[in-house]
Amino acid sequence: MQLRVIRSARCRRITLVALLLAIGVPGVASVADTAPDAVVPAGISIGHVAVGGLDRAGALAALAAAYLTAPIHVVGAAPGADVVRGDLGVTMPGAEGAVDAALAATAPADVSFAPAVDDVRLHAVAAAIAARARVAPTNARWLFGRRDARVVPDKAGSVILVGPLAAALRVAALDPAVRTIVASTRSLRPRVTADRLLPAVVIGRRSNTLRLYHVVGGRAVLWRAFRVATGMAGFATPLGTFHVVNKVRDPWWYPPASAWARGRLPAPPGPNNPLGTRWMGLSAPDVGIHGTPHPESIGHAASHGCIRMRIADAEWLFARVRVGSLVRIVGA
Repeated sequence: MQLRVIRSARCRRITLVALLLAIGVPGVASVADTAPDAVVPAGISIGHVAVGGLDRAGALAALAAAYLTAPIHVVGAAPGADVVRGDLGVTMPGAEGAVDAALAATAPADVSFAPAVDDVRLHAVAAAIAARARVAPTNARWLFGRRDARVVPDKAGSVILVGPLAAALRVAALDPAVRTIVASTRSLRPRVTADRLLPAVVIGRRSNTLRLYHVVGGRAVLWRAFRVATGMAGFATPLGTFHVVNKVRDPWWYPPASAWARGRLPAPPGPNNPLGTRWMGLSAPDVGIHGTPHPESIGHAASHGCIRMRIADAEWLFARVRVGSLVRIVGA
């Protein structure tokens, strides 16, 4: 269902006869033809709509304007979401009888009038308004620069509660004096807030550095920086954003399918293991962060593509990164 949006008073400037024909009030054709001279006495209203001094067609038009075409402004909805009452399924089955009573009145009074509402249409309009106004929450995330990382903060979203909105629209639809309603909303919390971000790693391939960042007070803080070894010529450490997929204490080393490792045998945990005492595998195939028994290689392009660390440094890092932690590898 499309909502008609009230943008100017021009939408309300229609002829009385056309309006009455559009709402399907019985006897409209005869009203247009006969144009009776009788008018409603002063001080008379119908359903709190002033009709004193109006003839039969004018009184019906006044009711239609109040109950069918007058907009309802919804505070908290998307801009331009004013609702035309007729779109809520409001009808006026007792309009002619109420006008007859008003014409026959002899003293100031408010003639009782009870329009009808199509609740199915009303709920559909409420649901459409809520869908347009929904603001999705934004998760916190890491944003990487050339050598560093910062935190993009989380942001709560909101959603209009359809049930309370439909109830408020129904009240407004039946009472022309109600021109504005306030939508009830519920806050939508982001799934990942800044304080739940895992520590993140930034590795500089040319500088052979590794920086570990964590979140303190919603901001990225450099936790510690290390010198490392990266991939040698022909086996360059890949650039991009990856994440830690596994962590292994005292790993076995298995030679890669490469001429670089031709003739090498698997190595069990121990002082000569090429992976040292800790392995942090990345989502980049066959690439990880690990210790090395060759500290002289640190600061150089010396590995088969992995990131080597001094054994004590790798153990410190292992205790602080998590499976899922992001690892950004840059060329700097």
